[in-house]
Amino acid sequence: MAMYRDLLVSSYGLGVPSDEASDPTALLVHLLECRRRLLEASAGDGPDVSRDVALNIDYDLALLRLCVATDIACDPRRFDHPLVERRRLEHELEASGFDLAALGTRC
Repeated sequence: MAMYRDLLVSSYGLGVPSDEASDPTALLVHLLECRRRLLEASAGDGPDVSRDVALNIDYDLALLRLCVATDIACDPRRFDHPLVERRRLEHELEASGFDLAALGTRC
């Protein structure tokens, strides 16, 4: 999964629109939108590796950015095992008051 981590690290450096950069509400809305697209694709016509990787990267970038905005320690280089790190960050957000499970953002 080093390739996924490397893609995520490269993408993370591209930034985020300034109006969303530190607003947890806007970042949460973006995270939910990324999650919705990820779920829709998984229920679609079948696997498309390029699309699926891009959608997972979008979700993980949104997750990382929300964590940064809420002072949760995170680093895209920790995504050697993407699902493990994703779960850890989701758990940290829940512990900080973001009820992700209730919002349907579990991957």
